[in-house]
Amino acid sequence: MKYIDRNNVTAPAVLAENDSKAANERAKVRAHYGNPNCDTYKFRAYKDVEVLNALNELFSNKCAYCGSFYRATSPTDIEHFRPKGRVSGVTGHKGYWWLASTWGNLLPSCILCNREQYNELFDITTANLNLACIKSGKVDHFPLAGPYRATKENDDIEREDPLLIDPTQRDPALYLTWRKINNSYVIVPLHQSGVTIPYARTSIQVYGLNRWPLVESRTAAALEIEVAAQLLASQLSRAIESDPALLPVLMPTIEDYVREFVRKKENPAQFAGMIEYLVDRELGKMFNQLQILKERYNNLTQ
Repeated sequence: MKYIDRNNVTAPAVLAENDSKAANERAKVRAHYGNPNCDTYKFRAYKDVEVLNALNELFSNKCAYCGSFYRATSPTDIEHFRPKGRVSGVTGHKGYWWLASTWGNLLPSCILCNREQYNELFDITTANLNLACIKSGKVDHFPLAGPYRATKENDDIEREDPLLIDPTQRDPALYLTWRKINNSYVIVPLHQSGVTIPYARTSIQVYGLNRWPLVESRTAAALEIEVAAQLLASQLSRAIESDPALLPVLMPTIEDYVREFVRKKENPAQFAGMIEYLVDRELGKMFNQLQILKERYNNLTQ
């Protein structure tokens, strides 16, 4: 999961507040829910292909939650962060129907993060695959940290404190990190004052961010970064051990290696949040070597 600035893509015209497909539907929905005994409305405006294309552009064709590519093998679920028709575990709540076609409430999701089903999960407490499959999937879950919950169109949703992370509203890097456990890369919560951040724990559980197939794919991507980092580190070590007089010849090649390594986090790769974290971590390990080479090079060329 990685923070995405929603302003990078213009909201689709079909979702405009006035004189749009969504505006027309909202008027019908408002009248529909004026009847306290009504059924869930069959929303359609948010399914417009213009919305789908905008979400895929915003998230580079990846799931907003797990960061994986999925379009080659499964459809995109246009996910409502605040559920549109009902809220799991909240009796009588008819969902945040007034946000069903609001751009800021829509996210692209793979079916495994969005649809509730049993999954084999990597248990970070035991460092083993949990063979007893556990249910995960966002569906209409929307747990809150505090007592306030909006139930009507005019209620202030800003007073709510969602326990789930919306990567366009909260930066996941403040709550989640990646750890290599038994040669597998898993997502783990960050801690504050020794206490697990609840937003991290809940998001990992509900989205199923440590599903075993996902962990396997994530680990393969991480190992590519590890191999590239080892190659770069060996180049740095070789340059440090070589005759300083050779640095004017070696430095352009080393700089190319560094640029190529940094570029790995700039490409729209799967698991972009993890890739960015790993590249920065590995560069941090090489900082002293890079500084030594730069100082030697500057002394030779001044």
